[in-house]
Amino acid sequence: MAEQEFSEFIRRKTAPNQSESGEAIDWAKRRADWLQQLDDLYAGMEDHLRPYTHAGDIQIERTPIQLREEDLGTYKADKLTFKIGREKIVAKPIGTSVIGARGRVDLSGPRRTLKILLLAKGGPVLTTEIEHGGVAEESNRSMARAMSMKQAGTSRLRPRRALFSRSAGTLFGTRSWKFPVASRVSLSGAHLAANQVAEHHAVVEEAIHLYYTEASPGFEKRFAYLTEAEVLAERDQRIHEADAADALVVLASIEAAVRVDYFKRCYARDKDQLSRTLRALYQDKGSGVSLSDDLLQAWKNDGAMTGRLVSEVRGALRLRHWLAHGRYYEAKLGRQCDFASVYNLAREVEAALSSHRSVG
Repeated sequence: MAEQEFSEFIRRKTAPNQSESGEAIDWAKRRADWLQQLDDLYAGMEDHLRPYTHAGDIQIERTPIQLREEDLGTYKADKLTFKIGREKIVAKPIGTSVIGARGRVDLSGPRRTLKILLLAKGGPVLTTEIEHGGVAEESNRSMARAMSMKQAGTSRLRPRRALFSRSAGTLFGTRSWKFPVASRVSLSGAHLAANQVAEHHAVVEEAIHLYYTEASPGFEKRFAYLTEAEVLAERDQRIHEADAADALVVLASIEAAVRVDYFKRCYARDKDQLSRTLRALYQDKGSGVSLSDDLLQAWKNDGAMTGRLVSEVRGALRLRHWLAHGRYYEAKLGRQCDFASVYNLAREVEAALSSHRSVG
């Protein structure tokens, strides 16, 4: 079997002008088809934005660039530049040498780059939901196999979002082109709740207290020639360090709780307003969403978390940053740094998450 597989590998490498089925590939036609599909995509973009270009809000220009691919050779294709105020968005063809797709265009703006794929038939299904005026419509279209998706992806289109955050097929009138869907984050379930960290902390603190009492084996030898005050000072320092270490774990548990709630809401497609806001963030930023600027702000805007609570969590994140980076600089934390205060904050966040989840 290994010899047969190796022979097949050699056959494919030595017969570059044949498809997997053994048929001859007409590369000239493949290139012509690719350029036609590219032109169709650009035409769809221009048609969709025509009201804005007529009003002078957007300027569009085509510029030829040179591409080179091993099979297609050197050829010219257009890139499309959209000028919106002082910003530019550029649609640049990458070529046809793309795994699992027949071609790719990168759509680059000030914040990020989106990949638009020209798909062959078949592959997993992308469910697209368009909401307008309270009415939702769904459509199912195939996607490229190259996206390594184990199940159907989900993308939500919102009319008030940025111009280029939607499905290329829906926006630009050509079903052959699609944006890849962000891969799902596999939740481990290994994150700790605040009470679990508190239980561990209590055991550690009790062990430290016992270590510095006469009931501890080797106490007299270990602390020989020290005064009681010196022993207690060392004990208190050990407790302080345990406080700091476990406070860091609790602060991490706050982020875990908020992010897990975020992903669950997005994957479950909950219909409450907060979940819709979070799904819009997910479509725009995926797992790269900011805890402070995006998630906490969304909770604050929704009223699910008070401004006071969000402010305290943001202050606690400065504490986490200081602890995680070794406390080498003077930090202006503006809050209590002991384990108890951080634990109480975490419990308050968990209560807000739980309360809003049950209501939503």
